[in-house]
Amino acid sequence: MDPGGVVPRRLPVPAAILVILLAVAACAAPPAEEEPGCGVAPDGFEHAHAQVGEDRLHYVVGGEGPPVVLLHGFPETWQAWRGVMAALRAEHRVLAVDLPAMGCSSSTAGTGQRGMDKTSLARTVHGLVRQLNLGPVAMTGHDMGGMVAYAYARTFPQETSHLAVAGALLPGYGLQTLIDPPPGQNGLPHLRWFMTRPEQAQRAITSDPRGFLTRFIATPEVLSSPAFEDYVRVYSQPERTAAALRLYRTLPADAAANRRAARVPMPGLAVDGASGMPESVATSLQRAGTSVRAEAIPDAGHYAPEQNPDAFAEVLRRFLG
Repeated sequence: MDPGGVVPRRLPVPAAILVILLAVAACAAPPAEEEPGCGVAPDGFEHAHAQVGEDRLHYVVGGEGPPVVLLHGFPETWQAWRGVMAALRAEHRVLAVDLPAMGCSSSTAGTGQRGMDKTSLARTVHGLVRQLNLGPVAMTGHDMGGMVAYAYARTFPQETSHLAVAGALLPGYGLQTLIDPPPGQNGLPHLRWFMTRPEQAQRAITSDPRGFLTRFIATPEVLSSPAFEDYVRVYSQPERTAAALRLYRTLPADAAANRRAARVPMPGLAVDGASGMPESVATSLQRAGTSVRAEAIPDAGHYAPEQNPDAFAEVLRRFLG
């Protein structure tokens, strides 16, 4: 009996053990980290920020092993890589980066004014890699992120161990056929629209971001994912949409810079969904690289990292050895 005359309540032994086990489990498995407005990090990952010149980069990092940097395209954020990140973290240090002025990254120059040519973006990502002292990295990019990954590899070839380009034809090496398709061939009409009428495109996107992105993505696996809500949030913001559209306005300059460069020497992987454009993606990267293998992801199209992340990660693992 305690001094107050109250008999302590004793738990039965099995119940007491259960309470202890639950407390230990709660300490051993903290809830997934969430950053307001930037989503929940996958298990084993955390949100982080770094100041690189005029840019404050947001990235999500986790895992141990040789480093892999993942770059998203449009209309995506770091969350396009969620499933691939989880599958890679047992063997690799994985960074999924929001491109400068996109996602949860920002620019002191004004998010809506930052230059978006691919060499400039690659230099900023390189600044992050140097800050984190990662050494040579495997650069992997999807869509516009693939163009930035290639710009990184051609600008910093000695600091790039591998290059993987997914769902993208490179400026100067085949992309023009999608902007101005030859007679009888289909191109991608949004490329010219975004390049030549960005203000009109911005109004169309930000006036109804959910409706526009639903029609633009048109992929059930993406539209039903939590990542889609992040895309709607980001591209409802005029300044971030303006930055994304400048990715397209700089394509002619990107093409000229690519054609001036030597072919990249590191191992290359060209990958797309089997129902996307795997042959065209492969042909494009083969023109820009010296050692390129091609892979097609089953049960996937353009958004292969989200449609079939396990298969995408397995292809990437085999490529990285």
